Amino acid sequence: MPIVRINLLPAVPASIEFEAKKWQQALEGLIESVQQAVASVEILGITPDKVTVLMPHDLVKKGLGEELIVEILGLYGNPERKPAVIKQLAAVVADAVERFAKEHLPQCRLVEVLQPRLVDPCACSVRTIGEDS
Repeated sequence: MPIVRINLLPAVPASIEFEAKKWQQALEGLIESVQQAVASVEILGITPDKVTVLMPHDLVKKGLGEELIVEILGLYGNPERKPAVIKQLAAVVADAVERFAKEHLPQCRLVEVLQPRLVDPCACSVRTIGEDS
C-alpha cells in the first residue's frame, strides 16, 4: 500500500508560537488529510487506513518549512492506474499538504509532489503479522 513521505517539515515551526501539543495535533490532522486525499481517488481502491504517512526528521534545520517535498512510494501498478489517475493522486495530495502549509507554515513557498512511480507487485515481499504467525 502507498507510503506518502513529507520531507522538510520543521519539528516545531519557528515563526509560530506553537505548543508542542498543538503542533502534534496539527501534524496528526495532516496525516488524516493525506490519507483521506489518497482514498478520495476511488479508482485506486485504497482505504485511508492503508495509507502510511511519514515525516522524516531532517538533520539540517535551516530552511525547514520553506519548501515541502512529497514523495508517494509503494503504489502497486495495475491496469486501472493510468497516468491520468496517478496525476490526480499527486494533485489531491498536493492540495492536502498545501492547505496544511497555508494554515501552519506561513514561511512555506513551495509544495512539490514528485510524480509517483508504480511498483510491480511481484517485486515486493509482503508479510502480514498476526496471532496466527
